[in-house]
Amino acid sequence: MMHQNLAPYTQRKLNDKSDETKLSATKFNSLSSYDETTTLTGELAEKHKDIMGRFGAAEYVYDEDRNVIDIISPEEYFEETDQKIRCLLRQGEVDDSLVPTSSLLCQLARAEVSYLESYTSQLRNDPAFVQELIRSAAELRTELIPDKNGKTIAKLQDMLKNADYLSHEIRTLFHDSLLELGQWCLVVHYLDDLVRLEERVGYVKAQSERDDLKDNARSIVEQAMGRIASRISKSIRKLKEFERFWTRVNDPQEKWGECRADCIFNKETEAIFDTESLYGCLFRFSLSGDGDFQLPSIHQLTEYFKHASQQELDGLGLHLVEDLSKLQAVFDFYKVLGFRDQEKSFRKKKETKDLDENGSAAMKVLRAAAIERRVKNITALGTESVLDKIWKEIDGLTAKKEHKTLEKLIGYEKPIPRWFIAPRSSRPARPSSPPKAVVDIRTRPSRVDTTPTSPRVEAVPANIAPVLYGGVSKASDAADVPPVRTQEKVKTTGVAAPPTPAPPTEPANREEETPAQPIARVKKADYDLLEKLFNPGVKGLVRQRDFIDLMISFGFSWVEGHGSRCALHPPADKNISSQPFYMHKRHGPGHQNELGPRIENDYAKRLTKDYGWTLDSFVIA
Repeated sequence: MMHQNLAPYTQRKLNDKSDETKLSATKFNSLSSYDETTTLTGELAEKHKDIMGRFGAAEYVYDEDRNVIDIISPEEYFEETDQKIRCLLRQGEVDDSLVPTSSLLCQLARAEVSYLESYTSQLRNDPAFVQELIRSAAELRTELIPDKNGKTIAKLQDMLKNADYLSHEIRTLFHDSLLELGQWCLVVHYLDDLVRLEERVGYVKAQSERDDLKDNARSIVEQAMGRIASRISKSIRKLKEFERFWTRVNDPQEKWGECRADCIFNKETEAIFDTESLYGCLFRFSLSGDGDFQLPSIHQLTEYFKHASQQELDGLGLHLVEDLSKLQAVFDFYKVLGFRDQEKSFRKKKETKDLDENGSAAMKVLRAAAIERRVKNITALGTESVLDKIWKEIDGLTAKKEHKTLEKLIGYEKPIPRWFIAPRSSRPARPSSPPKAVVDIRTRPSRVDTTPTSPRVEAVPANIAPVLYGGVSKASDAADVPPVRTQEKVKTTGVAAPPTPAPPTEPANREEETPAQPIARVKKADYDLLEKLFNPGVKGLVRQRDFIDLMISFGFSWVEGHGSRCALHPPADKNISSQPFYMHKRHGPGHQNELGPRIENDYAKRLTKDYGWTLDSFVIA
């Protein structure tokens, strides 16, 4: 009979029913009112102390009389909990009552980094995607909101032809996207430190430092959530369903700066405010002030967004759907990570403090870059040559001022998955060299006499057989032995130790012991698709739908996702990392499904980094 004492890993609440205005922090309740530790003695007490110190929980094994006969570490329980969380994620759901291990948290954060890396890669390589994002952002600008006299600051068509405005929007898009990537990389850094800390000193001894690392990670997630929520709140006001309810009350202090707009309250706005729908929730969210976003309102918005129809999403525009998708992902991860106790202080680490400074330095570089010279209108932005020139301008200035790329300045550095061990390089052959002389150390070298002597008279050597150690005489070695010492034996120092026998040489063609990678047998059509991904020289286009079908054939589960992203969740296989593969849905006319050479190369790199796959991992069945 087995009983679980998992007090530190028990259920936590999402909503505090006594207070509808805020979400409660993590709360733990004991599963058992009976304290088994009072009856433990001897080896069981020591074992209990050791397991609780390493895991913070234990499982007890009882006999028929309810006496504890053994204590087991709760590793199986943790694995089952993590697997249940993964299954819920495949269904697009999050159960906040399940508490994951630090390893799973780190794995989920790495998956988000991998997705954002792919997203920012599109900003560098996909001009049509950048063009559509800028166009969609322009449609939501507050400059288009009329004042009380019905006048606007600018017109949409004029803005799309204005190099100053387009450059401002490009800087904002690049900065915010790369900053989000840097934030997630920092979260991975903290969670990776947490995993190593628990492995090194255990759960209980690391409690204080664990709390600091988790709170620093939660703080970064809250910052990311706040920035995205602020952009969403401002974008909602310009939706065609709501723009007539807002009036601009001031002009921007600087060109293309932010304008303040107030809501016109009447019976129609009151009716929309009380509507329980996506648009009703969006309207309520737009009334939140900058930085004043309560977790219940974010939770409500993400739930409506999760169940929105495609027709509702099409009316929001690409820019707003992108931000809502990001908010959904950040909030889901925050629920799994656990809410931070806002009343509890924590020690901020240096990396947390440096993040804002690095973001400000990146924005200074972007403002100094002469993007205006490269882009003249929205049509030119959709060409590959113009986008390449923009990034060359930014990269050159960043290297000159900061001596690094813009991504590394903000904090992005692709973490290596902990599960993957790169194959070791083959051992180089030893250079051939002449054999060294073997020194017989059984006879000590004679002492060098520096006093002048008369010329030596050669005498006929005596035929004396030397005596070896062990008393065995060998006459045949007499000619190879130096003359016997005739002077007094002098004690010397610094005599070399016997040489270590050289290890036996290994054949040069012996294979190194490398982690065995499973070879998958695939159909000819699937192998051709993989060859197009991993080998850029192979001609042919790859559709995103074909890639999804290929991954499904490998056992992955496809989740269409919400908004602009979808996900592939790997099967429960020890040979495959359980890290999800998040993808950005293809946008733009004419290539909703076609990946293009650069996206194909991006997918291939992610498959290699996240799962260790190469073209050599597959053979034709």
